[in-house]
Amino acid sequence: MRSLSWVLIVLGAGILPQGAWESLAAGSSAIESAVIPDDGSVAEVIRRIADGGTITVRPGIHLVEQRINTTSNRVTLRGEPGAVIRAASTLTGSAMLDIRGSGWLIEGLVFDGQFCPARGLKTRGSTRGFTIRKCEVRNWGYHALDLDGSDLLVENCRIHDNLKTTATGQRDDAHGVATLHAQGLTIRGCRIWNCSGDSVQPDRGSWQNVVIEDCDMYLEPLADDMGGFRRGDLVGENALDTKKAATDERGVVVVDNCRAWGFRNPREGSWAAFNLKEKVQVTVTGCTVRDSMIAFRLPSWRKGGRLHCEIRDCQISECDTAFRIEDQWKNDINEPGGSVVARCRVTGCQTGVEFTEAGGPSGQGVFEAGSSITESVFSPAMTLRLRGGNQPARNALRQQLLAAGNTEESTRPRRGPARR
Repeated sequence: MRSLSWVLIVLGAGILPQGAWESLAAGSSAIESAVIPDDGSVAEVIRRIADGGTITVRPGIHLVEQRINTTSNRVTLRGEPGAVIRAASTLTGSAMLDIRGSGWLIEGLVFDGQFCPARGLKTRGSTRGFTIRKCEVRNWGYHALDLDGSDLLVENCRIHDNLKTTATGQRDDAHGVATLHAQGLTIRGCRIWNCSGDSVQPDRGSWQNVVIEDCDMYLEPLADDMGGFRRGDLVGENALDTKKAATDERGVVVVDNCRAWGFRNPREGSWAAFNLKEKVQVTVTGCTVRDSMIAFRLPSWRKGGRLHCEIRDCQISECDTAFRIEDQWKNDINEPGGSVVARCRVTGCQTGVEFTEAGGPSGQGVFEAGSSITESVFSPAMTLRLRGGNQPARNALRQQLLAAGNTEESTRPRRGPARR
């Protein structure tokens, strides 16, 4: 026999019908649809929503004190303008909203974590079809969105100020969007900033086919003291950081028409907008990177896996280093790979191309081992840095780059600090 279903209707100034909330709290029946006023019922309604149900959240702050687990399918959770679902600062657990069902649509809501030690929203490997759009996800003490499953879409969202520190007060990872096992994750038209980890991180798992389109990813000094950090701190690491175990199938990432800036930090380290590494195939097209320590950090080898990367038609400006190519010498198996750069324009950068861990007595074989830079413009003149190499090796690499079709708009020396 079908269970009794509740339909909650808001009357007048947001008051539930007489006895409705008491009956809801006491019962166990599924809820087919609900309109939620600012009365503390949002968590219970989400827990009990029926398959195919719709929840409309009215304006106001809706406090959630304990995590919400749900296995319901085909649910629409929609906020009216001004609707905020806020986690209590004491909330703990995997995530405030942990979705194990499929076919969810979430839109028009603000999810505010008050820096509680939990993720904002999490989907599981069983999830098939999930969309979150036109939402703001902010102030979480761990990842804002941690998404597994298949056919996942994050669209036109603002994800920011997600901050985590260790017990000793050091920066720790709180990513904007993270995944271990997504099979088809698209992030489109989003603005992601000031996360103390990465804007987007596909971590070491079975994930495949991550697409990032038309997004802004950046760091700026914090406007206030928050989340264990001080006003003015720069808190994050990378716009995109790829990770994939060498024993797994190569992960595929596509980044198109995105903008990244501000990825620099007074803390010691190699801070990069794009940190592309391990056993992945990454294609970056039509992107702009500016005002960062490193625009593209490209370790050819990491964790036993070789990078396959193409960067095309991108604009890089005012960075310390445009392209940093690492570990080319570790070519201990006969596997093609490395980084292909084509039709890019580099302006105002102290170093155009840097090679690190360059092997061989002259370094001349490093560039030929798997990477190429062609049809690109460097202004002022291309500058090279070769760690561990010598001037003849530097000159040889420069000539190889120029012979490959790169051009220089200026031969005037660039003023600035001495090259290392």
